[in-house]
Amino acid sequence: MKHPFRAFLWGFVPTLCVFALVAGLCTVWVNTQLVLTPGAALFQLQESEPFRYTLEAFGTELSFQLPQLPDQLTFFSKYPSLLPRSLRLTAWIWDNLSQWMAYLRDFLPY
Repeated sequence: MKHPFRAFLWGFVPTLCVFALVAGLCTVWVNTQLVLTPGAALFQLQESEPFRYTLEAFGTELSFQLPQLPDQLTFFSKYPSLLPRSLRLTAWIWDNLSQWMAYLRDFLPY
């Protein structure tokens, strides 16, 4: 491509315009809501239960729940390849250490 900066601008400028438009619309919405409902709190986020949240914006409530992460031991036993190799090697040595100690005990003179 002859002009790499031109390709950058073709991607950057429209993206910048979209983000500016969204930011401007959000600003107009917040200012309008502040005028129409002066006593209401802007934004309030509360955790009602573990991993369950309630967002209140200008008197409108929105409840949502985040997914609960699985227990780490269960997760890594299901997907062991996600663990770093050094940890897998250490766990393998630790699991086989008792067998190696019993093997060495047979050959030690004392």
